[in-house]
Amino acid sequence: MACRICGSTRQKEFPSEVNLHPPHGLEHLSSPCVLAFLDLFVCLDCGFTELVLQESDRSELAQNYGNETLAAGRTSDTDSARVRRIAASRLN
Repeated sequence: MACRICGSTRQKEFPSEVNLHPPHGLEHLSSPCVLAFLDLFVCLDCGFTELVLQESDRSELAQNYGNETLAAGRTSDTDSARVRRIAASRLN
């Protein structure tokens, strides 16, 4: 699979663990973190990284935070052009 940012085929899969903290706000002070074990797909040329959460981790996040609206100014789209703009601004 080619990198969505630079088109390189030099991607490597790395096992990882990520501690997902609750959203900011006083209502979440006692909310639990979600420890997710997942694989990161890292482009060895530009550093762009993708990940996919397992169903069990997604379910836990949805159970704890699924009824909330998205953060102000954020949308749920996964537009590749938006991802490229963000990555390009960080590479320059």
